Amino acid sequence: MNLTSVSCGALVALSLVAGACLGCAVPDVSGPIDGPSTAPPAPGPSLPPTGESPGDASGPRDDGIVPKLFVRGFGVTFDKLSPKLRSFERYTELLAEEGFPAEHAHDLGNYDDGKSMDEMTAEVASMIRAAMSKYPEGTRFDVMGHSLGGILALRAILDNDLHARVRTFVALSAPIRGQDSQPLNCTLKIKCTDVYAFYSPFDNERVVAYMKAHEAKLAAMTLCSEISPDDGIIKAPMEGGQFVGGKNVVLPKVSHLDIIKSPEAVKALKAECFGGKF
Repeated sequence: MNLTSVSCGALVALSLVAGACLGCAVPDVSGPIDGPSTAPPAPGPSLPPTGESPGDASGPRDDGIVPKLFVRGFGVTFDKLSPKLRSFERYTELLAEEGFPAEHAHDLGNYDDGKSMDEMTAEVASMIRAAMSKYPEGTRFDVMGHSLGGILALRAILDNDLHARVRTFVALSAPIRGQDSQPLNCTLKIKCTDVYAFYSPFDNERVVAYMKAHEAKLAAMTLCSEISPDDGIIKAPMEGGQFVGGKNVVLPKVSHLDIIKSPEAVKALKAECFGGKF
């Protein structure tokens, strides 16, 4: 397909894709945002060396800071359309407004989202390891993955035994349990790799078996998700973006992209997933 024939709206929609049907427009989020509720489950910037001695692997750094690592969602092809569409630049600013030091919030940058699931997972794992290597041995991290990035970050951690280095894993509008429909990029035959078949439909045998096989590693981390019933992308069903046995924050009237740009979303995550302190 000649990408120039795809409309601007379709390009924006494609940049939102993680693992759901994109048959509808992104919802209007201009209205007031209701308060959060919880629901039961149904190469980036360089990192500064710290010069500190190794810490205790069972806890956070001695200074109490738990570094944040961010994994982006699908859409590297369309970054020229809007370079900030998928980045965590705004999210880092919002964390700083909540008192978290920006120098310890790290957007890991782009990966090749046209590769196979295993290849993308290996690439993201390398990015996570590189970020962790900049800190003293034993430092633990909070890892947050948006959309497709949530799937890949979780698999990278589980498949490479990185769970002991992770305090909290956060799925931000990420279909970690799958979706009933494959996304628009598969309809258009653009970068429709095997990850979408693996995670469709919701809670299929492959996904359930994978999570079951790694349940001990999952239990070693605090698991949290944040998603909106008005996401516009992860909706078939919304539970595809929620953990079984985790803390699942539901925030109405926030779109798929605004989950990483909304002050209300960051405040809700801080309160519900981090006990009021990042």
